[in-house]
Amino acid sequence: MLLQYTDSQIFSRFDELVARKQILYGPSKVFRLTDRGFPFEFRVCPSLATKPQAQSEEKLINGVKPSNTAKFGPGSDIDKGDPLFLLAVVNDTHLLVLNKFCVYRPQYMLLTVDSYRRQHEELDLDDFRAAKSVMESPGKSLYVIYNCTPDAGCSRGHKHLQVFERPTDDSTGAHAPVLFPDRTGSDVPKVPFQYFIHRFQQDELITDELLVAIYRRLLKQTRRALRIPIDDSGRPCPHNVVLVNEWVMLIPRVTSNVNGASANAAGMMGMVWVTREEDVDMWRELGPAKVLSQLGVPFNAASIQYNDTISCL
Repeated sequence: MLLQYTDSQIFSRFDELVARKQILYGPSKVFRLTDRGFPFEFRVCPSLATKPQAQSEEKLINGVKPSNTAKFGPGSDIDKGDPLFLLAVVNDTHLLVLNKFCVYRPQYMLLTVDSYRRQHEELDLDDFRAAKSVMESPGKSLYVIYNCTPDAGCSRGHKHLQVFERPTDDSTGAHAPVLFPDRTGSDVPKVPFQYFIHRFQQDELITDELLVAIYRRLLKQTRRALRIPIDDSGRPCPHNVVLVNEWVMLIPRVTSNVNGASANAAGMMGMVWVTREEDVDMWRELGPAKVLSQLGVPFNAASIQYNDTISCL
């Protein structure tokens, strides 16, 4: 159950919106490969071809032009669409909605109720509190991502997190491969970019305040990796966030696109979504692991895979 809805209720809503062409979703073709020790899953999703492309930082910061299409608030650039999109108001600070552009059935977004909040902003206490509330939905195994700035793969300016079913290895291809920090033993991949991770201890009380403290600590490491001064709080820090019940990870980002190959947080995890099979060929020619190293900060001997332990009073 996702908050107060059962799976059947959510699927029913999702399928109805797909039938009305309010949600753009269709079958995807899956290609899996390993490059330089890092596993990839490419999903070819023609339905994503109409998804809005990333805007410039200036456009995302300055908001949107007036539109006849209903949005999630006066400062939002995300279409509101059918009332069935809205699943819940979370903690009076966020809206849990179905995503219009889907690779999986279904996908969710957590939008700030304040539609003037922007995607170049850092996550705050309300964001983590809302994410944690949704992740604690009974019977669900979920993960949350945040793409901070266009260089990290965001395409909309209204501040939002994305929520997905937790991926698992499945020979049918119904789910993406497990997230790489979950792999153990001989399955541990060679990650081609720097990332900073905090793994929660089994007896650790994970409060919202602790999550924010950990995030800010990892964000300092991210800023150092990108050579952004720690005290320059006015300068956006391009990064991806991936949050699960067992850990939280930040990935410094240099750019969203390398020779036509782009990725958000899921892509940096090896789950790359494209619209044509030719795009998969392009990734293969460029070298998928090399692309990820250039989208982020290349891994080298000086890189830190940060596994911090801190306390928050």
